Amino acid sequence: MTSPIEVNVTLYERNGVWTARGDYINPVTGKRCRPSKSLNLKVADNTKRKAQRILPEIKAQWEQELNANIVGDNPTFGQSVRLWLEAKSKSLRRTAASLLIAKGATAQQAQEFPGHEDITTTMNIYTRCFNETKKHTSEIMNSIYAD
Repeated sequence: MTSPIEVNVTLYERNGVWTARGDYINPVTGKRCRPSKSLNLKVADNTKRKAQRILPEIKAQWEQELNANIVGDNPTFGQSVRLWLEAKSKSLRRTAASLLIAKGATAQQAQEFPGHEDITTTMNIYTRCFNETKKHTSEIMNSIYAD
């Protein structure tokens, strides 16, 4: 069974506001991830103790979100894709989009993985994948009409 991801959380001052910084290793990519979250507490207001009391809640929330994506030793494809996206690796996001298209996903469904704002960007990059999907669809239609 996969061991749960543990996030180390520290408190630091950033632009006069207390901020929580996480630190963990992504089990899929092996890369170090460092999320951060502003606590909206001004350093000048002598709020360090209050900020320190909030840290365990943030740690628990981050760990719960991360560990919810892992089931046993075999994360599902969708869970793996979500973990890969955390690494923000362009090649992995493009691979995920290509796999989705190859399995019949629409351009709109695949658009979110590489983070394209405009659907034409997705269509321009993945035209080859869509052409293969269209060819497969036309072969299915030909077999229907052949019967």
